Amino acid sequence: MATVSIVDQDNFPMARDYLRSCRYIPIANSRTLPINTQKVFDIANLQLQQLLSGIVENCTAGDNLVIVSHGLTQALNIPLGCSNSANDPELTSDVLNLLCSRRSHAELVPLLFLTETQIANLRGLRQRVVDLHLQRVELVACEVGSYESTLSAIQRFFACQVVGGPRVRYGWVPASFHEDNAYDYDRYSQGGQGQLYTIDGGHVGFHVSAGPARSLRLRDARATSRSTLQAWAHRYFPRRTDITGLEVTIHGHWTMDRMVLPLEPGFQRNMREFSGSSTSELGLGELDLEGI
Repeated sequence: MATVSIVDQDNFPMARDYLRSCRYIPIANSRTLPINTQKVFDIANLQLQQLLSGIVENCTAGDNLVIVSHGLTQALNIPLGCSNSANDPELTSDVLNLLCSRRSHAELVPLLFLTETQIANLRGLRQRVVDLHLQRVELVACEVGSYESTLSAIQRFFACQVVGGPRVRYGWVPASFHEDNAYDYDRYSQGGQGQLYTIDGGHVGFHVSAGPARSLRLRDARATSRSTLQAWAHRYFPRRTDITGLEVTIHGHWTMDRMVLPLEPGFQRNMREFSGSSTSELGLGELDLEGI
């Protein structure tokens, strides 16, 4: 059993290189999911058909899967990708449940703005994913763990044993640090949105704030020395390799005007998982959702 990671290349290009350098990712309930650095793939123009194809091509039976993409409280922010409408549906709970339902392809045409052939292709790919019997799908995507109903629909769609994700926003920010051993680092503790870390007598500090379109902005990144920055990166990120120079990809949960880094104590408290009965166990691939 391996862990396969699929990254939205257009929106999170730095995530691929990070995952190829890390040992594991923290998940809910104080546990970790090992990362196979040889099985990290990025997909341009990530849409549902490309995602399903990527899973089929790169996963084997019983694997774990990590998906890095945009998310919302009630959806994976990934478009169907073959819609005839300008309003291409995202992967909301309703859309996922419809694709799993007993409704015919023809009945789904006016609901999903797809042709019967497109729906048949998506359902065919989805069945090939179901046949893989994935163990866990871990979503590195904003807020998808906010509601159990969202995780339940995602679990049903992928027919995995467990699905997990954050209840808060998740941000990735490339940072270029300045080496500065003369700066008054206490200034990062004054005012808002400053983060200060003391490592082996040295300091690392930066300011982070919310940007447009749910992005994050990082500025004034400093470290007293390269060795201090190196030690900080290993303490707060589960890295296999050393960073090079003063360039670091910072990522974590964004909550209460602060970025919570992966190995900080509060990180896993923001995670949720759902492990109800899978589609394959309950026959939910044939679920009749007439109310949707």
